[in-house]
Amino acid sequence: MSEGTSEVLSMRETIKNLLHIIPGYQGYAAREQRRDADQALRDYLAQHYGAERQALMALTRNAVEAGAFGTLEQLEGITQTLDRFIARLESAPRGYTSWFSEARIDESDLDRLYAFDAAMADHLPLLHEQIAAVGQQIAASEPGHERAIDEALTNLRALVDGLHTQFDARQELLAAGKQIPGKPPLP
Repeated sequence: MSEGTSEVLSMRETIKNLLHIIPGYQGYAAREQRRDADQALRDYLAQHYGAERQALMALTRNAVEAGAFGTLEQLEGITQTLDRFIARLESAPRGYTSWFSEARIDESDLDRLYAFDAAMADHLPLLHEQIAAVGQQIAASEPGHERAIDEALTNLRALVDGLHTQFDARQELLAAGKQIPGKPPLP
């Protein structure tokens, strides 16, 4: 290790030790680490929900090829709703409150926020299954088979709408600074 690198590492360690002496810094650093972890989790979720959106877009192309034109409007609506959910994940606030806000987000709230966001990962397999179910119904479509496709699309729509409902509860914690209620049930 060069002398310059050694000196920089020594200065970094000294600064780190000094920061631990400053009152409140450790709590601040711990909250920042929680916010960073939650942001990384939401980035992960957005990426995986984005992959499901791509599957949904491929399904729309398959519906056109299969001549299932009656499903296109519903598929497009579901895709747009999923797009909005992904955008909400990507742009969600990191758990800050304004300086003069009555609502305060403490470390336990940030932990609940992370757990709440982690619970959104539970719906990825279900979303995948429901997209596949719609795809199977479209592939098997025959005249008079529209009811099964509509039922599969209704289930998929309910799941995607439920994701928004669940995310609304997350926003409520940040806005009000109160504990997140139990995970809202998805349809």
